[in-house]
Amino acid sequence: MFTYLYRIYDRYNVPVTCMAIFTDTQKGYRPQQFNYDFLGTQALFRYNTYKVIDQDEDELRQSTNPFAIVILTVLLALKKGKISEEELLNLKTAFVRSLFQKQIPRNKIDAILIFLTNYVRFDNTENITKFNEEVNLITNKHATMGIREFVLQRANNEGMEKGMEIKDKENKITFVTNLLTQTDFTAQKISLVADVTVAFVEEVRASLR
Repeated sequence: MFTYLYRIYDRYNVPVTCMAIFTDTQKGYRPQQFNYDFLGTQALFRYNTYKVIDQDEDELRQSTNPFAIVILTVLLALKKGKISEEELLNLKTAFVRSLFQKQIPRNKIDAILIFLTNYVRFDNTENITKFNEEVNLITNKHATMGIREFVLQRANNEGMEKGMEIKDKENKITFVTNLLTQTDFTAQKISLVADVTVAFVEEVRASLR
């Protein structure tokens, strides 16, 4: 966290505050500072902390803040192993039902559902099916794909988009390389022809050296 602090401050030159969110189950574990001491050089870094297991579930349920719902999901995950899968299924289903009763944009609800599905998993595949069916009933989407399929499809789409981005960048690097080695164009002219930034052209030029 100290590394994140100084890098953000160094890059943006703005005030920065830090918070460590602890998702463990140890009541007494709550470090609040980082000490550095080497050959006469000392630094003390204190930061804010947030302990998930110390939070009140009723307050989180009543909150409309999406972050509160995420924390409630983490609390649900911490219960896994301490309760039966049937109880976990009932808790997850009740969680989804209450989620749709809050004034939260649908895109955020979808994101929370994906997080809930990935973070709080069932070991029994039958419960996965039951949970998907319950969600489809709650959302009035009986004929739609289950959350698992939706997550996989989204991940696949994101992977394809990322692959296209990488391929496009590779093509631009090749094009810029050819212009640098086979013409006497300036960096500004190459950036216009290749539709890239001047910095991109200079990076390619530096790699050629």
